Amino acid sequence: MDIGVLLPTGTAQWGADGDPRELVAFGRRAERAGFSSLFVNDSLISPRVEALTMLAALAPATEDVTLGTGALLPFLRRPIQAAQSLASIDLLSGGRLTVAVGAGFPGRFGRPFYTLSEVPWERRFTRLDETVALWRALWKGETSFHGEILRFDGIPPGNAAGGAGRRPGDVTPALFVSVWIDEDGPEAGRRALDAYARAAYGMPLEELERIQAVVTGTADQVLAGLRRYMAAGARHLVVRLGALSLHGQRDQLDRVAELIAPLRAARPEAGPAYDGTRAVTAPSAP
Repeated sequence: MDIGVLLPTGTAQWGADGDPRELVAFGRRAERAGFSSLFVNDSLISPRVEALTMLAALAPATEDVTLGTGALLPFLRRPIQAAQSLASIDLLSGGRLTVAVGAGFPGRFGRPFYTLSEVPWERRFTRLDETVALWRALWKGETSFHGEILRFDGIPPGNAAGGAGRRPGDVTPALFVSVWIDEDGPEAGRRALDAYARAAYGMPLEELERIQAVVTGTADQVLAGLRRYMAAGARHLVVRLGALSLHGQRDQLDRVAELIAPLRAARPEAGPAYDGTRAVTAPSAP
């Protein structure tokens, strides 16, 4: 069972006096506390540290923890340049990169990203699929790619970092979940997460809950809630800490860290067997 944490890369999560240079130390703190992965999210609209820049900073500063994107929005970048950046991070981290991708939120939450990127909103899922297929082709050393939307010839060799060598079944059911531990109970936790949702996403908690998993309450209640997702089949939980300052993020990090051992000791009642593999779309370092 893998337990990861989403780094607070957005300014809404730092607080008025927060220093983004502390994010690398935050990642090291999470690794020491027993978290097995560090994830970053991707955006153009809200001020934040850019996702791949953050992972590049974490690569030499951490040792064993998985580094991941949740989720990377490929349309924000030129596809061949993104392939090189991802392969570089994978090399610098010793093969610890996991890449999750997405096409952005629907409607008013995602469409402005496409406008700013000068990429058509139409056929966005085809573009996403072709981008991932292009990356895999480049990482195998191929010098051309012909899709319906993306077409390249004469690609110089050298983006490849070696074959990934993954089996088709090596996919880990994973879940991002917003968490707030509050010993005053669920109602206090919901108030804190509502403030977080409004600051980070510009929407109330009730609206955020329609598109994201949320668990709050006392430590025991949060533990029980996360175990229910494990019973449903999740084998990699990545928690999004609902704090609006780096001090609060560190406090919640330490609280959630106390749940890692009991979560890993839990025996799920349902869901597919887990063989310890992880889904990795970036190439492994040679």
